[in-house]
Amino acid sequence: MTNDALEQRLKALDSFKDWSNYLLITTVAALGWTTGKDAAAFCTPCMKTLAILTFALSIVFAILVLALIPHVAEGLRAQTAPHEPPLPSIYEVRWKHWLVNARLTSFCLPQHVLFLVGIVLYAVGSTFTPPSSWCILGGALAGTTVLILVFGNVI
Repeated sequence: MTNDALEQRLKALDSFKDWSNYLLITTVAALGWTTGKDAAAFCTPCMKTLAILTFALSIVFAILVLALIPHVAEGLRAQTAPHEPPLPSIYEVRWKHWLVNARLTSFCLPQHVLFLVGIVLYAVGSTFTPPSSWCILGGALAGTTVLILVFGNVI
């Protein structure tokens, strides 16, 4: 990898770090907002608990993402030989240590998914009463999944 390519990857990693920080701050705010609400504000009170748990787990994964970023930066290296293939992406760098073999996506995907699930739980739980709230929750999660797959060109 040339120095320009390495610099480009490090810049991408820095942008990724910034995004992860923003999402972490937003998730902490959402957790604080949700825990500060009275359970009576929720039409389906148990969804408040579920939203709190998903936001808290998202925060755990966000911390793991931010902890992994320096290791990814260390894993990016300049190409030392012409035949050596460059790494295609910051997302392909693996960190192998402490019985863990992880990439950024191992932690950022759960971070993002849990944040989105927490938002859906909060919205559905504070708007709809059971049993319809559970059907709407299932539909909202399924619809969100389909939208992510369609817009992500996975389907």
